[in-house]
Amino acid sequence: MRRSTKSLLITSLILFCAGLLLALGSALFVKIKGIDPYGVVEKEKVIEDKTISLPQLLENSPESNFIKKLSPKEFLRIDLTSYTGDVIVRAADETSIELQKANTANLTCSIIGETLTIAEQDEVGILGVYINEEGFTFKGLRHIFGPGNSANLKKVVIVNVAKDFPIDQIDIDSKIGNVSVAGVTATTLNVTAKNGNVELRNLPNVDGKISVKGDTVDVNMEDCFYNSCNISVKVGDVNADVLDLRAISTVLESWVGDVEIETDLPTTQYKLVLSSTFGSISRNGNMIGKDCKESAENASRITATALFGSVSLDFEGGDESLYVPVDSEPVTEEIPQTSEAPTVS
Repeated sequence: MRRSTKSLLITSLILFCAGLLLALGSALFVKIKGIDPYGVVEKEKVIEDKTISLPQLLENSPESNFIKKLSPKEFLRIDLTSYTGDVIVRAADETSIELQKANTANLTCSIIGETLTIAEQDEVGILGVYINEEGFTFKGLRHIFGPGNSANLKKVVIVNVAKDFPIDQIDIDSKIGNVSVAGVTATTLNVTAKNGNVELRNLPNVDGKISVKGDTVDVNMEDCFYNSCNISVKVGDVNADVLDLRAISTVLESWVGDVEIETDLPTTQYKLVLSSTFGSISRNGNMIGKDCKESAENASRITATALFGSVSLDFEGGDESLYVPVDSEPVTEEIPQTSEAPTVS
């Protein structure tokens, strides 16, 4: 071994030992002085599966207007905030809350006024990235293995809403995780999602309003009735059904991703404003360029925009020229009836 190589190895060993001694000395000093090296207090964890019935929820909701006898309904709105994990709001036989693998020590479920509020109280962390109502914050490399890494990606919050229980407004704010809303009757639905997928299915309120805003999100909407719908994502695909002409305004937007639309009526019955900056537009499988503006007698409008992506619009019935309205019935020739009795020869 050359002398220069041997000297480098010795120097490296000395530096490694010095660094190790410095780290151990600092850790010992912090321990003796009682200094918190992370600046984050370790939170209590109670991971459990739990079901909360509506009567149990009311027992723990002294600020409920229903308990105060100020409202005839247990609640009219749902406000749900989830930092990590999946969120499901669905129609069911009875109203309840189901928690799966949730840290119940950091989760509040109560009715305040006329709003069912479900929210995580303290910020949670994943390898030094902390998540709260404001979004994501990286507090430094020293937090990567710190006590604040309490995020639970396996958490699931399910809100079961009785089928005969109409809701005025549902607000869902999800940072990391999937969001699913199915079967509930809500006048207004607002979903804000940072990372995950959003699925909307079988929403029956034809006068309702739907709003979805996402960062890195795929959105799928099927069998939903509404008066107006606005879906906007930065990175992700948007797949949407547009049912009948009661959907007065449908606005779909993706900055980076594709927008796919399927209608149950011929596309000629809708006012269309379609555009793609760095992509293409197809209508019933035919490429039609980068812009499409078309008027119609009906008030129902479909607006779709993709910056880096394509827009496709398709009539689910196939050939629009063969479309027959559901209310139309074939005309049959009536055979005249006579009152004369048949003759017997």
